[in-house]
Amino acid sequence: MKAQAVRNHSFGSLKLSASNAAAAALAHPVTHFFMLFAIVMYLVYGGVVLGIKP
Repeated sequence: MKAQAVRNHSFGSLKLSASNAAAAALAHPVTHFFMLFAIVMYLVYGGVVLGIKP
């Protein structure tokens, strides 16, 4: 019973740290988002031009 509680607690803190990481990623400068967006668009558009199916 105690081990189960410890496991639940560690899982909860893991979920919390994951949401914190997501919040930190969202809080990144907008330029980082646009750089990532440009890279993704380049890959997708380049793949379409080269005839590569995603």
